[in-house]
Amino acid sequence: MKRYHLLLLLYLMSPLSPYAQIVYESGYLIDETGQRTECLIKNIDWKNTPLSFKYKLNLEADIHEATLQNTREFGIYGQSRFIKATVDIDKSIENTNNLRFDRSPDFETEQLFLQVIIDGDVSLFYYHGEGLIRFFYQPSDSLITQLVYKPYLKSLGEIAYNNYYKQQLYLNLKCKAITTRDAENLFYTRESLKRLFIKYHKCKGLNYKDYDQQKKKDLFNLTLRPGLYGNHLNMENSYYRSQKVDFGDKYGIRLGLEAEFILPFHKNKWAITIEAAYQQLQAEKNTFFFNAKGKTLTYTLDYNHLEVPVGIRHYLYLTHDSKILLNVAYSFNFSSNSGISITEGDGSEFNFIKINSPPTLCFGAGYKFRDRYSIEFRYALSRDLVNGYDFWTSEYTYFAATLGYTLF
Repeated sequence: MKRYHLLLLLYLMSPLSPYAQIVYESGYLIDETGQRTECLIKNIDWKNTPLSFKYKLNLEADIHEATLQNTREFGIYGQSRFIKATVDIDKSIENTNNLRFDRSPDFETEQLFLQVIIDGDVSLFYYHGEGLIRFFYQPSDSLITQLVYKPYLKSLGEIAYNNYYKQQLYLNLKCKAITTRDAENLFYTRESLKRLFIKYHKCKGLNYKDYDQQKKKDLFNLTLRPGLYGNHLNMENSYYRSQKVDFGDKYGIRLGLEAEFILPFHKNKWAITIEAAYQQLQAEKNTFFFNAKGKTLTYTLDYNHLEVPVGIRHYLYLTHDSKILLNVAYSFNFSSNSGISITEGDGSEFNFIKINSPPTLCFGAGYKFRDRYSIEFRYALSRDLVNGYDFWTSEYTYFAATLGYTLF
């Protein structure tokens, strides 16, 4: 049964699952004739610049595919915009193990989709593909040109860099507020280049559109997670066969706080989570034991522990406002002043067993609405809380139902 649950969860998290589809979002495309079509585009939050994309004319319509050959431009409203361009792109290898002594770019003319980052008097574009990351710029009255950056070998074991992009931008982004130091301190990264383009447009008092700002998402969430939990502990002594103790099902309230780190790719469908949740289990059980005073042993369980699951979360989008969440986590457990006190019929102490809190694997599934409210059901694989004692073995199982309220 446990294997079945694990296989089911892995299937749901896989691209083969019908529940793993990414929603189609409002956008547009412009074909080679210049005709603009409003449509719904399958948004997979492309890590690499796409060569094609899928779209529908409406939710019930058939799926179509648009390609580089028949599309001039496309975009998803409020998120991204791509244009087709014929450009000279440097295809130089940047792997440090395969660098050459030539500092000059290895240009090839290609037709590509370029992602628009800044649209303004001087526009900034981005391309990621075939192991290459390249940036391009375009003054309003000129062609799209690559910003040149190339690592190369100056001598054996010594790497140098062709940073011509700094000179290109210093010459083309002329304004009093932009100094040689601004150019010298530039990095060939999206954020560094974007800051300089924005500074130029603000200095000139020119309008511009920042497409990154439109689609910027919160990549960190902090969530309060109160809930109910149920657990079950049974013990057995292999030496005294009569000492089989079943504390039964116990229920209580849990309090948790979860930090979620969204991974910034593939439509923000993956996240790393870490949670701290306090739980308590108290129970008592009487058993017959011939050698004990009063022929009775009373087992008093007091288990206080902090559960810290660290895991991976996968989201399955249903609509813009709702999604299913699936979790796999490795839970670390820390107990304090926890143990099982064993007393005889007259109240005298017979034994005390200190509880261990070994880590375990847990699985969860739930639902989130408007990135604010959530509910989750979680199940943990069984573990032995008395594994440090001869003759004693135990099986502790746990499940929880939690409500979530995301603070930010």
